[in-house]
Amino acid sequence: MTVSTLKHLNSLFIVLLVVFSLTPEVAEAKKPMPPFFKKMSKQHGVPVDVLYALAMTESNTRMRDGSYSPWPYTINIDFKGYRYQSYADLVRQSRSLLKQGRKSFDVGFFQVNWKWNGHRTKSIELLANPYENARVASEIMKEHYATYGNWVVAAGRYHNPANNRGLANVYSKNFARNLKKVRSEMIY
Repeated sequence: MTVSTLKHLNSLFIVLLVVFSLTPEVAEAKKPMPPFFKKMSKQHGVPVDVLYALAMTESNTRMRDGSYSPWPYTINIDFKGYRYQSYADLVRQSRSLLKQGRKSFDVGFFQVNWKWNGHRTKSIELLANPYENARVASEIMKEHYATYGNWVVAAGRYHNPANNRGLANVYSKNFARNLKKVRSEMIY
């Protein structure tokens, strides 16, 4: 071996050593994407990071361990979020709201509004199901993406299609912040 080859191999060895010594630390710092979101992304054609960031923006909840995560059993009524322990509790509250004549409330991981998007599913019970909630949210997101060609703008319009009082723009900024967080802190 020539001196030049030895220097090259030595340099390569040092680079590989540094890369492999950093990899476990980087991997440990990132948390894995929940399998539910990977499955829904694959089934419905919305990028997994976009789908998870949307759920974060809509239903992020502080867990007992202090971390935050989207919560599937969430309702928003008059700009106030309510978290329930189970699907049955969420459905019970949804039915109660409907019996009271209330139609404008948001349901599930993705806070799909029953009044404006209930026609996309067969029942409130189905919309409260996380899988159906993801399907409907994905359908709405893809419609807006087809119009605007940008997932951040699509998310804003998901929240407020007409951008009344600039609310879609404000939402887009919050969504973009969550999307950046997902991309930097999660493995997917």
